[in-house]
Amino acid sequence: MMPKRTKSDIKNRRANARYGFVTALRFRAYRQTAVACSGSGRTIDMSAGGITIEIGRPLEPGIEVEMVLDWPGLYHGRQRMRLYLWGEVLRSSHESTAVRILSHEFRDAAAARAVA
Repeated sequence: MMPKRTKSDIKNRRANARYGFVTALRFRAYRQTAVACSGSGRTIDMSAGGITIEIGRPLEPGIEVEMVLDWPGLYHGRQRMRLYLWGEVLRSSHESTAVRILSHEFRDAAAARAVA
């Protein structure tokens, strides 16, 4: 008979550690090359390979998502940076959406605002 495992015995299978990280975001979800939907929401947590977001609606797994969020604190000594993420939805419900990060880019918020 196998001994009963407790929660402390079970290892986290994620490749990267998740960190609680809450900030506002804007998103666009794409079905092939067309925008399927867009809106705003907030982040829940994040790792180097993924992000969990709350947007108030489920997204279809496999759909691609573009997200823009303000980066809190300094990034290479610069303030007011924006993080642009491109990812793929892994799973989604009305409460949260898990996205695998495929690429990211930091941009100066002032320069991004001048272009927009």
